[in-house]
Amino acid sequence: GGVPPNTTTHQQPLQLLSLLLMPTSTTHKSFSFLLISDIHERQSNLDHIRPDLLKQADYVVCLGDVCNLDNGGLQPDDKTTHNPLHESELDVDQSMLSTLRDARTQCDQLQERFVPQSKDSSDKSAARFYWIPGNHDTYLDYLPEKTSSSHNKIVDIDSRLFMAFFGGAVPGYRQKDGVQEWDGYPYKSDAELLQSMTDLREKVEYKLKEHSDKQVILFTHCGPSESQTTLFWKDTNSDIITSGSQSMSEWLKTKEMQRQCVANLHGHTHPATGKAHIAKVPVINVGSIREGRYAYMDVIFDEKDDKYKVGCLQLFEFHVEDPYGMQQKTAKKKEM
Repeated sequence: GGVPPNTTTHQQPLQLLSLLLMPTSTTHKSFSFLLISDIHERQSNLDHIRPDLLKQADYVVCLGDVCNLDNGGLQPDDKTTHNPLHESELDVDQSMLSTLRDARTQCDQLQERFVPQSKDSSDKSAARFYWIPGNHDTYLDYLPEKTSSSHNKIVDIDSRLFMAFFGGAVPGYRQKDGVQEWDGYPYKSDAELLQSMTDLREKVEYKLKEHSDKQVILFTHCGPSESQTTLFWKDTNSDIITSGSQSMSEWLKTKEMQRQCVANLHGHTHPATGKAHIAKVPVINVGSIREGRYAYMDVIFDEKDDKYKVGCLQLFEFHVEDPYGMQQKTAKKKEM
């Protein structure tokens, strides 16, 4: 709610990372990805994405937190095993029902914005859209029969490249003493994330082991804990919070992922936008669009090494005035 933030339309890349690799293969092509994350109900900020990038992208991927729910009150339990959007099936609190409906509306609006009306696959503007839920989205978005999200799914791009999607986040812990700073959702611990990720991990590893020339791009909401892109450090007066998953770090360090993972793209940790590595695997935090950040990535086929690689990564930022409405909240307090 509130007045949409003032934004500027002039944008320059914060950072341009290029390996200066040009594809020469006639059998494999390059693929471009427009990457957004952590909208937190501020979809008006999507209007400031450069139009040329939207036209050029083969894929648009949202990495979670479409909504801005406090999920402590929306944890699935025995009451919510049915579809809570139908009152006749479920005796729930009306405020919860309204919240769930609002969340579904947010997700539907996001779909409508990026899913093209044209079904012509030759239409360059018909970028394919995928999204995963974050820790501020509803539990419905983790249930395959109730959501349009790609959580826990695999999607082939071509005969040698596929995408894997996994949403949600673990708790955040203070780096200095290990004290928990905030809850995870829907995972209360890293062990829960590991258990939930087992099915996807087995499917990915099967494809990579059976076909040594196949590669995967891993899209997640939270990133690996051993990457600097998951360190939440707001300012020098605050503690450093580790917001990533150790289980995800361990997975990226396996032989197959080191050899065949093109990159891990994630969001969640707003201040840590940028690129790092887990050994050979690039880890990229695409930033929060609510705070005016998003990314554009080209994945190219390097003929010499006979594999796909991140060819060009651009991180963009536009100005957002008071992204979380703190000035409005302060003004209201003064009025009281």
